[in-house]
Amino acid sequence: MEVNKAFLSRNLGLLSEKQYHELAGKTVLIAGCGIGSVIAVGVARTGFHHIVLADGDVVEESNLNRQEYSSDDLGQPKVEALARRLKKLNRRIHVKEIGSFLDSSNISAALEGIDVVVDAIDPLESPMAVVELHRQCKKMGLPVVYPVDIGWGGGIFIFTKDSKSLEEMLEITESERGNDSGLRDKFMAYYTGIIPEYLSPVLNDVIEGRLDNIPQPASAAYSTAALSVIAIKRLVLGLPVKKAPDFISFDPHILHLAGE
Repeated sequence: MEVNKAFLSRNLGLLSEKQYHELAGKTVLIAGCGIGSVIAVGVARTGFHHIVLADGDVVEESNLNRQEYSSDDLGQPKVEALARRLKKLNRRIHVKEIGSFLDSSNISAALEGIDVVVDAIDPLESPMAVVELHRQCKKMGLPVVYPVDIGWGGGIFIFTKDSKSLEEMLEITESERGNDSGLRDKFMAYYTGIIPEYLSPVLNDVIEGRLDNIPQPASAAYSTAALSVIAIKRLVLGLPVKKAPDFISFDPHILHLAGE
């Protein structure tokens, strides 16, 4: 594969040309193009040449505070807008677009030829799709990077063929797998246990209806995307990673930025 020397130049030293070729030859599935859009841009800039985008949503103005879209993209399918952006970043990149939400009917086909999966599907919107995606990836031995942007920062879980599964981590029973409401409660309960302390009253406001949505600022998207990109790179290069149920997190808000 031809190497774009200029594009690669500021990654060299941290990545060798040999490693760059390894990344360029692998295919990453971005399932969900919200926080997934920021991860996709990071993956492309790191040197991956094959990216599959899957999402059935369109760009809305509320996305623009944190996702890789502009006002020119409003109303357009996310996969189309994001594919254009990625191709502008690197003309050698190959992007496949799946313009529908993933579910049990299309997950298997979406995973064909994939090396690493990013599960950026909103588990509170589509919990059954998340569980089914993880189940099929586990069966196929595909690693999954699962980003969670919370508060001003975020974190990731890394699932591999020999790690704990998502269902084991959340203690999901067979009877709960087909119940959207029950699965949503499982995800929410687990999130409550990993959120930073300062976010607890905000989450209560959402639960009790005083706030419409869980806040998602740009710093959370970028922090989570940075962790995700490094995890994907390490998985592809065969480097060791910390696996689920460990939560790898970074929150700039709780660093001593105020001099305390």
